[in-house]
Amino acid sequence: MMRKDTTIYCWSTHVQLLMILLFLVTVDCSKPNVVKRKCSLFNEFKAIMVDGSTQCTPCSSSCKKGECVLTYCNGNTDTICRRVELNEFIEGAVCYPCTYCGSRREVLRHCSTHSDTKCGGCITGFKWDRMLEECLLDPQLKSVQHDLQSDQTFRSILNNAAVTFRSSSQSNITIGPMSSSAKHKGFITCLTIALTLVLGCVVGVILLVIMIKRNERSNIVIKGKQERNAYMKIPI
Repeated sequence: MMRKDTTIYCWSTHVQLLMILLFLVTVDCSKPNVVKRKCSLFNEFKAIMVDGSTQCTPCSSSCKKGECVLTYCNGNTDTICRRVELNEFIEGAVCYPCTYCGSRREVLRHCSTHSDTKCGGCITGFKWDRMLEECLLDPQLKSVQHDLQSDQTFRSILNNAAVTFRSSSQSNITIGPMSSSAKHKGFITCLTIALTLVLGCVVGVILLVIMIKRNERSNIVIKGKQERNAYMKIPI
């Protein structure tokens, strides 16, 4: 009787050990697979599968047409793309802001989805400054504008004098002998015309002096540039 109990106990022990072993095997088989190797940086990412396991998956090679990279493939995330926004263009796989030419440069080509803005030279009246890298007002144009303003002032003075002369002549036309008041008015008119002519001559002389000085200054600048260019060509 004692031997029979011992046999039953041994069999039950074996059965228990067998069940434990089967349980361990089952648990080990159902355990999620863990990635033992490191995924290649910027080439692979750890993708979580349906069963909960992770697997190194190749990154997306490129974005769709009209899209650029928002974030590159890294860690557990694949490459994320986005649409090109306004005033942006795509170069390679990256979006860059379009170049702004400003109001003083010509625009040879406007910015598009796949090309940047192409700027040209300075517009009329402006000159490119290499140090500041922008278009500045041409110094020669400044002097020309000053001369034009002076010439316009002189012309306005002459026009006013002519209008005064015509109005005075028309108002002083009389029939018959002239009275003393008419003679007095005629004298004032003649004096006004004479002063206007003298003032016009003075303005003309001033404009002539200004033009002469401007020409002298231009000649000095040109001569200085020639001397500087000649000095730079001399071998050291």
